[in-house]
Amino acid sequence: MHVPKIRLGYLLPVLLIGCLMIEPSLAGNKFETIGKGVSGTVQLKKNHLQVIFSVVGVVMLLLSVLTVVMPRNNSQMLNYTLWKQSAAIFFILSLAAFAGAFYI
Repeated sequence: MHVPKIRLGYLLPVLLIGCLMIEPSLAGNKFETIGKGVSGTVQLKKNHLQVIFSVVGVVMLLLSVLTVVMPRNNSQMLNYTLWKQSAAIFFILSLAAFAGAFYI
């Protein structure tokens, strides 16, 4: 069984973009900013996090649906042989992101 390797060329930019999107929401009060980010009230920062988690949830749900709709299309991808497991993992991640948006 061949398991594709995770390429750092794709993983690092995604992690950096994620850190840049979450950073402004971590400031403690309206007078504090992190890295010259967004300053404002706690509610504004909660709204930013809700939007981020909602977008991540929608993207993961879309990936889950695409994994089921187009199985075994690309032999370089993990869903060539494990498309059911990939769809389940994407669906669980989307539920986790939607739960994070709901409970913030």
